[in-house]
Amino acid sequence: MHRLFVPGETCWQCVRADRVAFLVDAAAYFSAFKAAALRARRSIVIIGWDIDSRVRLEPDRDDVPAPDRLGDFLDHLLVNRPGLHVHILAWDFPLIYAGDRELFTGFRLGMMANRRLRYCLDSAHPMGASHHQKIVVIDDALAFVGGIDFAARRWDTPRHELNDPCRVDSSGRQYPPFHDMQVAVDGEAAAALGEIARERWRRGTGKKLTKVRRTADDPWPQGVGVDLKDVEVAIARTDAGIDGLTPIREVEALYIAAIAAAQTYIYIENQYLTAGHVGEALRASLERENGPEIVIVLPQESWDWLEQAAMDTRRASLIGRLRKADRNDRLRIYSPLVSGVPIHVHAKVMIFDNRVVRVGSANLANRSMGLDTECDVAVETGQTDTVAGLLARLVGEHLDHPAEDVAAAIAEEGSLVKAIERLRGRDHTLKPIRIVEVTEEAEEIAASSQPLLDPEQPAEAEMIVGRLIRAVDWRVLVRRLAIAGLFFSLVVALAMAWRVGPFSGWVNAESLVSWWQTFDGSVMAGIMAMGSIVVATLALVPLTFMVTAAAVAFGPVLGSAYAMLGALLSSAIVYGAGALLGERWATKLFGRRWRRIGDTLSGRGVLAVAMVRMVPVAPYSVVNFLAGALRVRFIDFILGTALGLIPGIIALSLFGAQLGAVLREPGWLNVSLLIVISLALLVGIGLGIRSLHRSQGRRRRPARSLQS
Repeated sequence: MHRLFVPGETCWQCVRADRVAFLVDAAAYFSAFKAAALRARRSIVIIGWDIDSRVRLEPDRDDVPAPDRLGDFLDHLLVNRPGLHVHILAWDFPLIYAGDRELFTGFRLGMMANRRLRYCLDSAHPMGASHHQKIVVIDDALAFVGGIDFAARRWDTPRHELNDPCRVDSSGRQYPPFHDMQVAVDGEAAAALGEIARERWRRGTGKKLTKVRRTADDPWPQGVGVDLKDVEVAIARTDAGIDGLTPIREVEALYIAAIAAAQTYIYIENQYLTAGHVGEALRASLERENGPEIVIVLPQESWDWLEQAAMDTRRASLIGRLRKADRNDRLRIYSPLVSGVPIHVHAKVMIFDNRVVRVGSANLANRSMGLDTECDVAVETGQTDTVAGLLARLVGEHLDHPAEDVAAAIAEEGSLVKAIERLRGRDHTLKPIRIVEVTEEAEEIAASSQPLLDPEQPAEAEMIVGRLIRAVDWRVLVRRLAIAGLFFSLVVALAMAWRVGPFSGWVNAESLVSWWQTFDGSVMAGIMAMGSIVVATLALVPLTFMVTAAAVAFGPVLGSAYAMLGALLSSAIVYGAGALLGERWATKLFGRRWRRIGDTLSGRGVLAVAMVRMVPVAPYSVVNFLAGALRVRFIDFILGTALGLIPGIIALSLFGAQLGAVLREPGWLNVSLLIVISLALLVGIGLGIRSLHRSQGRRRRPARSLQS
């Protein structure tokens, strides 16, 4: 038999684990973590995509031996373990995720006032990438790795009861059923995962963590059974390889090798199914004359509209190709439901031939193959009864049958597919995923969105940003920022003078935006605001001024809405003019100096337009005209414009709304808030430009440790 785990190719290292436990769903994992952390003596390192200090670890228990919320629990540990240190590293997420995450997590943890707890955000990634590993290491003697973060709306049990009173978020709101998996390992495997966690901390913070010296203490959690003993564990990673580091694609290589090696069945649970190379490996397996059965369990659909538009369309296209290749009826793709309500599948699990189990953080998406940081573990063992038992547990959970019944059905039918079809049909069951035919237009939209949502590597995103950065005359930009700073300073000075000087007798809030506010409370208010924004931007009046004015007049919510709609309408009009007049007129009107921006836009999709909007390289209407003249696809143009404008419009609307508050009630509190918001805007713009500029001029350094 061909060796599956090849260090440097399909994995980083192969190391021994004395014990392995498979923890199905977050209730089992959170409880095991809590029990293990109570036995920690020196170090707990938590590395994750998201960390929420408010997460309850055992909400289904009343007799918890320590505080149950993660933040309070860690504080309790540090108070009672003088030698213990806790390090938490979470992804430094973009603004678009702010609505789904705990804000000021570091501040909440800092309120514990314990210097032995460190919380940091990891931003050491290429443009568009994320840190996606989910690793916990305790005393370098026990490690957890898999798909589960200490994040909101993760906790659930294998029953996935529809109205479970414990499955609520920090605000008490119930969320849908959620399925995931984590694995616990000890021995050399835990120490190796500790090395990965320390390297991630070094790259994310620039500081080193001291390696923990092993002792006789055993942090293995009481009450957690051992599924496998004395087995070889392969650790596979994905890393885009910035700062001169070699890119790592072990996750993808292991998937492809495992699919090729499978003989009887492949069982997969995953959040996505868009990875092109893995899809081709599955298709090749289905085309083999005597290939394995393939069962894939996916969520019914992605969480939000943007993912549904891009990821689900690409998933449907890939599923269509797989079904077309399935000439021997060996493929089944299901979604789990309870009482007709979809269960969200977040697990990243693969089992095949009763000999290999793989669990990790990597989705079957392009970005998990080459862009995000990922970590999976896999075991290949002759303990076939244990592997078959895990398969029966997972399938039984989805079919509401005991694992013993599933195992018996598989043995009787001689087929995983036939066993599932025989047992399907209860209230909690697996339902075949139905896909509609993917139109050519939908396929094109999904393809154009891929560089933004599911890129395979950082090259395209960085190339677009690089072109934009090189197209900027930085001396001009600095002058513009200085002028903007003077403008904001003048506004703040006027606001303060309003409070102590004679301005209150000359000007009032109504005079600033009197025309718009004459329509306030009627449908005409929005129409006139949007119309004014269209006319102003056509006249090359800065969009930033109009956004601020709209927020002053209507507040941050309506002001943002009117500004966004007006800006999009203006962009569509000027785009149409550019498309009508063509590239020759673009050159006549704007000269050759805009050619580099045009090259960046031409032939590219949503990401290019969004980046042009975020980086101030040209007046708003100039970009609109160039996009039309260069025949950028309209759907890409509008979607990219909307994505690129959202951060700036929100920030300026907050500024404008606070300016309006100062004009209406010029108290010291409102003036102080205006000063704080103004400074935050200036600092944010400056740091953003500096970060982009430095990232493009970053000197390459030689490869460091952990690179094979």
